[in-house]
Amino acid sequence: MNNCKCHVGPEWSGRPNPENPDNEWLCDECGRAVPASAAIGTAVEPRTVHCECGDYTGERCEWTGSPDDTVVVEYMPMYLRASHEAARNVGRYPHNGAVRIRCERSCAESIVEHDADWAWIVDE
Repeated sequence: MNNCKCHVGPEWSGRPNPENPDNEWLCDECGRAVPASAAIGTAVEPRTVHCECGDYTGERCEWTGSPDDTVVVEYMPMYLRASHEAARNVGRYPHNGAVRIRCERSCAESIVEHDADWAWIVDE
């Protein structure tokens, strides 16, 4: 049996599911999608978040901290870039297929520095 605290509101930590942020959160401990109303109880925002740069780099980032120390990075997945180049535009999120991830600032800056044409920091 998993010792996850998904159902203990005050002790629970998670983040909104990027695919369904209004209705689901992902548990930081087990990664399971949990309905927002059940997962967070009276809490509105997570106390800690994990850097999601691994969604872009393919390697899990060990950084964990306050949401205040993070920024949102929007990037175009590799498999969509050719079609956007052919169309000569990147369209507008979320209809263009871009992905948004929450990253620790230095990770975000590294992503943008190495992929400036296809990744940028978003003002929320």
